[in-house]
Amino acid sequence: MPSSVHEAMHCLPARNEYIDVIMAALPAGAARHFLEMLMMTKSGPYVSAHFNELYAEGKSEGVAQGKAQSLLILAVKHFPTGPQIEAKVNSCTDPAQLDQWTRRAITADSIEEVFAD
Repeated sequence: MPSSVHEAMHCLPARNEYIDVIMAALPAGAARHFLEMLMMTKSGPYVSAHFNELYAEGKSEGVAQGKAQSLLILAVKHFPTGPQIEAKVNSCTDPAQLDQWTRRAITADSIEEVFAD
């Protein structure tokens, strides 16, 4: 059996949800101290649900910017970008693939070179 609240927090199956509740209930100074103590544990960093939401939102924005950048480079180089090419780029969810296409678009002499597998 855990001997302290701190130890008990690491035994909970969904500890992040419980931590969020505790953080909301504590006064600001106590919440900060609790969070600092929690972050010094060896079991891994505390990540709130709000942080996870912001991270996912930022990642989505980054992927969208990558898609726009790829299409812009293709347009600047006057490569034909019909509905099929735009759909291919817009349906891609892999940032590494988008990066590869963008890099190829910079040096390619044809649209086929950009999307060659």
